[in-house]
Amino acid sequence: MLSNKNDGWWRYGRIFLALLFGLWAITVTFNAFAWGYLPESSLGGVNVRYVSPSGQDLANSCTNLANPCATLQRAVDVALAGDEIRLAEGTYGDVSTFNGLDQIAYIDTSLTIRGGYTATDFDHSHPQTQTTILDAQTLGRGLVITGSVTAVIENLTIQNGDAAGQGGAIDTFGCNDAGGGIFAQNAQISLINNVVRDNIACDGGGIYIVNSPKAILHGNHISANQAYDYGGGFGLIGSNSAAVVENQIFQNLADEIGAGTGQKHCGGGQINNSTDVQVEGNTIYENVAANSGGGLCLSFAHSARVQNNLVYNNFRKGGFEGNGAGISIYASNSVLVVANMIYGNGSQLVTDMGTLRGGGIYAEASNNLLFAQNQIYDNLATLGGGFYLDSCQMAEFQANIIRNNFAKDMPDRDEGFGGGIFATGTDFVATNSVIIDNVADIASSGSGVHLQSSEGMFWHPTIARNNSITGTAVFLSDTLSTVTITNAIVVSHSVGIDASTGGTATVSHVLWYANNQNTVGTESVTEAITADPQFAADGFHLTLNSPALNQATISNVLTDIDGELRPAYPFLPDLGADERHYFVYFPFIAKP
Repeated sequence: MLSNKNDGWWRYGRIFLALLFGLWAITVTFNAFAWGYLPESSLGGVNVRYVSPSGQDLANSCTNLANPCATLQRAVDVALAGDEIRLAEGTYGDVSTFNGLDQIAYIDTSLTIRGGYTATDFDHSHPQTQTTILDAQTLGRGLVITGSVTAVIENLTIQNGDAAGQGGAIDTFGCNDAGGGIFAQNAQISLINNVVRDNIACDGGGIYIVNSPKAILHGNHISANQAYDYGGGFGLIGSNSAAVVENQIFQNLADEIGAGTGQKHCGGGQINNSTDVQVEGNTIYENVAANSGGGLCLSFAHSARVQNNLVYNNFRKGGFEGNGAGISIYASNSVLVVANMIYGNGSQLVTDMGTLRGGGIYAEASNNLLFAQNQIYDNLATLGGGFYLDSCQMAEFQANIIRNNFAKDMPDRDEGFGGGIFATGTDFVATNSVIIDNVADIASSGSGVHLQSSEGMFWHPTIARNNSITGTAVFLSDTLSTVTITNAIVVSHSVGIDASTGGTATVSHVLWYANNQNTVGTESVTEAITADPQFAADGFHLTLNSPALNQATISNVLTDIDGELRPAYPFLPDLGADERHYFVYFPFIAKP
């Protein structure tokens, strides 16, 4: 806990500056890292081998364009390390057994496998119009890739795989059949521009990658896969330095549909026991988990970065208890969640939600988290409509917009707290936060922010219209909760800051407006003004005549919600998340 306001400021100020620099460095590093791993064409083998549904396998080396093989497995069997296999359009459904496993192809050699060709043109791949389909017909998996090999799989459609009886999962809870479409173990694998759909397994319904460092999933469509337990779309387990980039991950399901044991998590995908994983530029939507992580789960995923993703309309099934309809983070330290749009996530059954913590994002037992420049809106939960944080230390919110989220109470549950943010057992600092128009069914208990045995520090927040005039902007639920708020705008609530249950609030440099009561309980308030903030049409930017201009105290917060610079001494910054800038236009005078 922060014992002194000044100590806390310097401590968090240094952390804020370090995180800004670190975020810049990581951004540069990741761009080189992610794209550096993407293969340009193939592994550079000496042979290209050809496969077509109209070909034949008998005594065939698959190297003659005019005499291609008929099955992928034949081409794999005769290939040398580093070879490329090109598949003509059509459907391949020959499932064979090797080492007790059933699949269309068992790969234990370094290969590039690429689809989208025709039997008369093996030079030009057009996978959208010349579809190459590996259809396992529920008789086994599509692909098994194993051993210390490097494999590139590109431009294939892999469907109707079933991992029943195939095993392979680790950290299981009963059923251990993993990777219905693709199973990769101990390999360096790149999956590029594939369609992985309608596969089924206990874990990793579509894809299961285990103990495979530097794995790449890029540009794939991963849809309509099902897991009995974990990871409807994909599972990435024990695979450090992986990149999940620009994939469409949608309509996958993690639910007990047969052989499961009740651990029904991570509808879109699961990242577990993997460090330095990058999740960037993906669209993750309409996935469902019976319990936690409708869109994406990270567990023991230290130093992960989740950036520039769209995560929307993912759900947790009603009637159960679960966490994180959009994203769930558990026991994962030093995670960056940056510049994502996370919206419309919640519960399928609104009338019987069970307990759902964190409609947008849930984080538990995870330290040194950074949530920056995200838009979190229109999410639904019973506790923490936008965010739910449990036992997280040194969390930071930087320039997030948290709006229109809903914490809904269920009968006989006494929930509906924390429309925007619910924090329990957590220390955090929030800078340039916009927390507006959120709703909590129990309106007096934190429509904007609900703190339970937690300590929050807010610099330059704009907190407005949460439950309109019936809600509380910030609620401290117990004597162990404290909040420090500096350079703030708090507008249109029944109560601005409620510490009536014994918590402690310290407020400095604040603009109040249209609150029935600005404070209740034990508060220290200094440098307060009361005036209409004169917001712009978006409800938080400041207009030219706002009384919040130049009323804040100087701090180490160098920029605003938009990344625009705040003034330095002797000039004073504005209250709230936005810094109003003045633009002077000089006429252009051309020399004669």
